Amino acid sequence: MNGYLLRKMAVYTLITGIVAAIFIGITLGNNLPDYATIEEPHPLRWIFAMGAFGICGIISSILYTGGVIAAIIVQTNEKKTV
Repeated sequence: MNGYLLRKMAVYTLITGIVAAIFIGITLGNNLPDYATIEEPHPLRWIFAMGAFGICGIISSILYTGGVIAAIIVQTNEKKTV
């Protein structure tokens, strides 16, 4: 296992962050009109969405870095055994 699984998890985490950001941005903006009170979309909805994406991006970069380090370690060990 040369870090492939960690890099794959990093990509999936980043995709999850994109989906979560779009979901948060859209759902916080779709308040159904109530005729008794006028509700507007949440003013910070896209900031919350970018925050969710940013957190997933940080986790993804940590996973990807771990995958690259694991690949370097495997290559170093293969050179030593040959």
